Amino acid sequence: MGYFRDVFGSSPVWPSNPSYYVCCQTKTEPTLAPPGGESLMILVLTAPGLQDTPQIREEYSKKIFKHLEGILGENIQDAMVVKKIFAQNDFSTLYHAYKGTALGLAHTLRQTALLRPAHQSKKITNLYYCGQYTHPGVGIPVTLISSQIVSNRIDRDHGK
Repeated sequence: MGYFRDVFGSSPVWPSNPSYYVCCQTKTEPTLAPPGGESLMILVLTAPGLQDTPQIREEYSKKIFKHLEGILGENIQDAMVVKKIFAQNDFSTLYHAYKGTALGLAHTLRQTALLRPAHQSKKITNLYYCGQYTHPGVGIPVTLISSQIVSNRIDRDHGK
């Protein structure tokens, strides 16, 4: 419960004991790293709008790697050649994501599936939306589906 309170509570903070997703892409696609190397991606869900500084990122990164190394029994940090930390400021700057969120709307009943915002603007003719904030929801596969839905809608609306 502490993790969800840290992320979704009334006073969000960087989670003290976070859950995270680990993907080693090179296990199925070895060309994603130089020969003999590995490519590792770690995704940590944090609250939007948190203070995001290089110092906080580095401290948090070390915390996550220390935990992961404890589970794996392997020293990962000393073997790293390149490390890229992508966090709130990056999502805000590069994608104009509200408060730096990667996930968009909350996963509540009123913001799920068809109850998410519409694909077509109610105010501006011929303005369409797709992506994490619209139906069907968050995640790369689902966002791509959203893009396909909008593409089909534009084709239908404009007779193509």
